[in-house]
Amino acid sequence: MTVRELTAAEVAAHADELLRIQVAAFRIEAEILGHDRIPYLYETVEDITAPGLRWIADVVEHADPSTVRTGDTGSIDTIAEVRGAVVLAQRQAGLFVTRVIVDPAHHRKGVASGLLGQAQELGQRLFVITSQDNPPGIGMYRKAGFARVRDVEIDTGSILTEYAWEPAAG
Repeated sequence: MTVRELTAAEVAAHADELLRIQVAAFRIEAEILGHDRIPYLYETVEDITAPGLRWIADVVEHADPSTVRTGDTGSIDTIAEVRGAVVLAQRQAGLFVTRVIVDPAHHRKGVASGLLGQAQELGQRLFVITSQDNPPGIGMYRKAGFARVRDVEIDTGSILTEYAWEPAAG
């Protein structure tokens, strides 16, 4: 398996699979939160292939000799399975982690940690917002070195917490 940033062509080619994983991951989060008011549950292929999103994915790659040229790496024909992804969007404050999704078949195998680690290697400030009612998500971000920044109460009465990770000065 490989953790790497997908090209726009790869995201488009694997959009159905990415959307399936996203919906499955957020259904689990909806159960934890006790509600389904999570916008990512209702996205479409067009939403996840929108410009401005950077997809870092954990993929199992198998080269098909008939479709891969010598020296070719990262061809859309080499991805056999996507195990999970972290999706980033550039904001003024740094890279916003819009979502971390892991196929439920690969939960508790370090996939999310590997994805966040790859995002951290980009060397930019990362920030994320999650519900305070999401202990698994909070634990994942804390384990990856994210620190609590602030709480925000939203109109539904839920409290969201912003977490941030800062690259080491150097």
